[in-house]
Amino acid sequence: MGVGLALSGGALRGFAHIGVLKFIEEQNIKVDAIAGTSAGSIIGAYYAAGISPGEMEDLALNLTRSDFFRNIPRTRLPRRGLINTEFIARILERDLGRPDFSDLYITLDVVAVDIIENCLVCMNQGDVISAVTASCAIPGIFSPVKRNGRTLVDGGVLQSVPTSILQQKKVRPIIAVDLTQHSPLQKEPRNIIEMFYKSTYLMTRDREEKNARQADYWITPDLGDIGSWDLKKTKEAIELGYQAAREDLQDFKIKKSPWEKILSFFSNH
Repeated sequence: MGVGLALSGGALRGFAHIGVLKFIEEQNIKVDAIAGTSAGSIIGAYYAAGISPGEMEDLALNLTRSDFFRNIPRTRLPRRGLINTEFIARILERDLGRPDFSDLYITLDVVAVDIIENCLVCMNQGDVISAVTASCAIPGIFSPVKRNGRTLVDGGVLQSVPTSILQQKKVRPIIAVDLTQHSPLQKEPRNIIEMFYKSTYLMTRDREEKNARQADYWITPDLGDIGSWDLKKTKEAIELGYQAAREDLQDFKIKKSPWEKILSFFSNH
């Protein structure tokens, strides 16, 4: 298996992943496997389903707040979260239909956390949309998602950048995109989502540094003051993701195994 891509969470800052993918495609880098957490699982699902970065950018730029909040029931709040993830499922179904993991063009692993068993859950079979919504279910904000008998929440609780999934599959090289590295941690969180990401970053910082050592390329877009829920800066986030990829992948090379080197030698002689 060839190039692996690990995409972190980051709420709407996750649009930066689109910029990274734009640069990857320009360089003709073929992605063979994707592991995504939260926002990274959304972008990973779109790309694995055959949606190009250009098409993703168009879809992202046309999103409005009504896409997120339309039809959310207001008469009765969920008991284990402020809102449910139905709006995420609705957007995904509108753009992708109801794909199964077996329908995807690129191997995809979606990361969530089983809040009962306190463990990481990697999903790569069955319905894609339920897996992605589970990976995005930020505790306290979104209600947990029930899937295959498990109670699942945002994968960022335990692993924001899922490089370990790709390492276990012996994927090489691994390109990791971390949108939490340059979070505005020095500033007071502006909303409950920023509070969550700041808290989880501080709790998992040491673990993410270990993840960085598992990746061959670690892309950390500096998204400055772009907020976790800032739709007005979608274009800027995409551009900053592109710039970071251009800088951090300028020396990109696919590392060949000894057998591949031998085969390459004989094929060229």
